[in-house]
Amino acid sequence: MVVGVGALGSAISQQLVRAGLGMVVLVDSDRIELGNLHRQVLYTEADVADRRSKVEAAAAHLRECNSLVDIETVDGRLTRENADQMIQGAHVVVDGTDNLASRHVINDACLRAEIPWIYGGVAGTHGLILPIFPGRGPCLRCLFEDPPTDELSTAATVGVFGPAPAVIGALQAAMALRVVTGDLPLSTKLLSIDVWTGEIDAFEVKRSPDCPACSHLR
Repeated sequence: MVVGVGALGSAISQQLVRAGLGMVVLVDSDRIELGNLHRQVLYTEADVADRRSKVEAAAAHLRECNSLVDIETVDGRLTRENADQMIQGAHVVVDGTDNLASRHVINDACLRAEIPWIYGGVAGTHGLILPIFPGRGPCLRCLFEDPPTDELSTAATVGVFGPAPAVIGALQAAMALRVVTGDLPLSTKLLSIDVWTGEIDAFEVKRSPDCPACSHLR
């Protein structure tokens, strides 16, 4: 399951579909905008003119990439009220969203269902990636306990350098493929990548014994 098929989701979903996964589920409620095409590389100007939803256009383009993959779409948001039902049956959930509040919804639902998920975020030229395995290693709330009331560095506030989500999304897809193929264990370090400078760092994130989301898991 790919939650969000904007900039990150464009890269993630293409890699997963081209790899030939049996099924990919796309979740998004937005429409395509002309000003986002520099980073949302799955879409075209024709999609904007046709006022297509992201999931409708994404599914159409992805089926042209690999017609053997079963692509399902959810034209809506993943929320606290529907998350448990929506992710049911997924082998792995990959984060293509653009805000921490949505990622906390993914985090909490995946912990409850014991489904691994791959966090990824991009702002400016910089991106972060953290694979999360319920009960093994930290969860997102160990890193960011509460969504800040004012997120200083987001795509909306600082923009996005076009190649950055392609790099981060490709790495998220690679991690998801390792999960699906059973090539584990996968490192649970936080990757920090600046696509402009080429700097890559890996940080050990410790699981918080007081984490409100995952401290009860063993």
